[in-house]
Amino acid sequence: MKLLGHKFLQGSTDVVNVKVPYRNIVTGLLVLIVPLLIGIGIAKYWPNIAAKARKILRPFIIFVLIFVITFGTLSNLYMFKLLTWPALLAGFLLPWCGFMFGCFSALIFGQKPANVTAIAIETGVQNTGIAIMLLKFSFQQPDADISALIPVIVACFTPFPLLLGYGVHVFIKFIKNQNTPSTDLEKEAAIVTFNTKTST
Repeated sequence: MKLLGHKFLQGSTDVVNVKVPYRNIVTGLLVLIVPLLIGIGIAKYWPNIAAKARKILRPFIIFVLIFVITFGTLSNLYMFKLLTWPALLAGFLLPWCGFMFGCFSALIFGQKPANVTAIAIETGVQNTGIAIMLLKFSFQQPDADISALIPVIVACFTPFPLLLGYGVHVFIKFIKNQNTPSTDLEKEAAIVTFNTKTST
């Protein structure tokens, strides 16, 4: 905020004055960090409880994701009216450039393929959920919706590079399996059995 914040606040005038609610932002971060630390403590000192909680939380998390995506989209349809081409372009380029930068950097430094994939994903995937929540609860309307627009766009465009990469991986694997000559296991087993009998 201190390094780049003034760049975004240059349009502030006496009529339109954007005030950054630092106290609300810090409070929101604490609300996120404290449960996270509790979860880390439970996983470290009570792994059995953590394993049971993980089994219980999986279906609950799936339900919450479906609920939030469905009703969150319906309740925020008005935000599509705020979309502009520069905002769409920025939201599109941020995750894609992150994936490419992480991938090429890992390749330049000679990382293994598994590490290249992990570094690219970690660089490209942004914590848009945290950003949206902090902006929504920190600013007053309509500043909250306007400020959360870019994270929402980024969240919408983030899955596409991952799905594209996964599709290419599956396609290449399928082609390799097609080119690999199939072996008749029963025929090989019969040959092995015949050779064993003749040797005895």
